[in-house]
Amino acid sequence: MATSNSTTILISRSAKHFKNLPSGPVSDHANAAALTLSVTITVYAIFRQFIFEKWLLHWLYGTIYTDMKKILPGKNNERIRRGFVNHHMSAVAKVIMFCIGVAPLFWVTCGNSDFDTCFGGSCHIKVGDVFVVLFQIMVTMYAFELCYRTVSLVSFLHHVGTIIIGEFAIYLSQLYDQEKSAKVEFLLCLWWGFFDLIAEFWPHIAMILYRIYPNNHTLLKRAFFCAAALTIAGTITETMMIFYLFGSVWSQWTLPFMIATPILHCIFSAAQVWGSWKEYNMGKNQQRLEREGDAKRRDRNIESGLGSETSLASKHDEMDDVEPEKGDKTVS
Repeated sequence: MATSNSTTILISRSAKHFKNLPSGPVSDHANAAALTLSVTITVYAIFRQFIFEKWLLHWLYGTIYTDMKKILPGKNNERIRRGFVNHHMSAVAKVIMFCIGVAPLFWVTCGNSDFDTCFGGSCHIKVGDVFVVLFQIMVTMYAFELCYRTVSLVSFLHHVGTIIIGEFAIYLSQLYDQEKSAKVEFLLCLWWGFFDLIAEFWPHIAMILYRIYPNNHTLLKRAFFCAAALTIAGTITETMMIFYLFGSVWSQWTLPFMIATPILHCIFSAAQVWGSWKEYNMGKNQQRLEREGDAKRRDRNIESGLGSETSLASKHDEMDDVEPEKGDKTVS
């Protein structure tokens, strides 16, 4: 009961603070977003080429990773290797973004902070500056994946939409004097990104385990089922949170945002549900392989048991066929 009351109070406070966000720029450095994006792309490329591919994955996995670099007939190992690298980089990037951004996001949404609040005790770095950098890291992460590996159509549309919305939110934040809902839209995009980090982190872990332990069907079944359940739970929580905040400031929205925001949210939610369905099916496939493996083990045990009994019986038959030699005493 206490937990329910505290949650209700937290949501009420967030809605009240959400309504009363003061007008102004999100960050004084938002006009340098292109430079920030250039730096994040460069850093991301350096980590990919000189740390992950050259050293880290070799050190962590040894032959598991080096075998992915071999060219085998009928198997696209390069595609597997690139996916393996991308899952690691995306997982690490999402952990970094989550650890840096989660506290400021709750400060601004539920507390008394604003985008102008100092970050980490520094008078030079503001919370809004940190959010702009985190936006650019997320854009870099998805742009890198689109250029580095082949993705499905749904993932392609999701990534392209995230990139466009992220950059548009930064651009819109500079038009605060013309667009009164710019700050609120930026904060909504932050919450989308927050739930996106949570929902899409677990599939990375499941796919990494899939490449490391391809024959451990019990582990993979649990990993994919957990990833599907957590993604669905995140999508439901995200929908409740986004539409509550969206409705709490309904009077501040202009007509284009009233129409576009629900549509975009439904599209992103559909992409997450589709991802959950894929993870569920992969879990079902691992469950089938687990059952087939158990059935084969039972058959081998039965055959091995029958073989032992047959061997023992044949030895007894051979003993019965041997005639006793002279001098041997038999008891009748």
